[in-house]
Amino acid sequence: MNAPAGLPPSLVGTGDLFQHLRDGTPRTRGDLARLSSLARSTVTARVDALLVAGLLRPVGEAASTGGRPPSRFALNGGDRVVVAIDLGASHASVAVSDLTNQVLAQRTVESDIADGPVAVLDRSAAIVQELLAELGRPVSDVAGSGIGVPGPVAHASGRPANPPIMPGWHDFDIPAHVAQHFAGPVLVDNDVNLMALGEHV
Repeated sequence: MNAPAGLPPSLVGTGDLFQHLRDGTPRTRGDLARLSSLARSTVTARVDALLVAGLLRPVGEAASTGGRPPSRFALNGGDRVVVAIDLGASHASVAVSDLTNQVLAQRTVESDIADGPVAVLDRSAAIVQELLAELGRPVSDVAGSGIGVPGPVAHASGRPANPPIMPGWHDFDIPAHVAQHFAGPVLVDNDVNLMALGEHV
């Protein structure tokens, strides 16, 4: 799967490390190198990028086997949130979760995909903002967004590609429109593909 639109270059390729930290277990750079089969220098660069982005936090040191004890890192789970939007033919399901995939708030409303991309996406964004307000979280806490649509998507751009039940959506720049509401990378894919990915992780 391609990197989400809007992902800073420094964070490209960090997803594999992120997956190894999602279980909440603090890990050292050496642990992550073994789990990911990446070079130690690559792991160090990616951990540093995640720290700068505020997605990881140091959580002390591991036992030393000689020399300086290695630092351990964990997801900065509570400080940032992720937006998930599932668009169907006649509904929109919106959720806000923390970085450990704990759903903090969610809502499903009637929403006709035939209303077009601007109306549907703005309606969904308004629901996200309501959920964030209920949680007492500012919009700036959003680290990224994932959007599932009921039709084929050009993965490199996140734009729908001739979707049969989505009139007016062909080649619409969903990531750019969502970025008007929330900062961070935006991943757009067919809803079935995202469901399969969610089950995998």
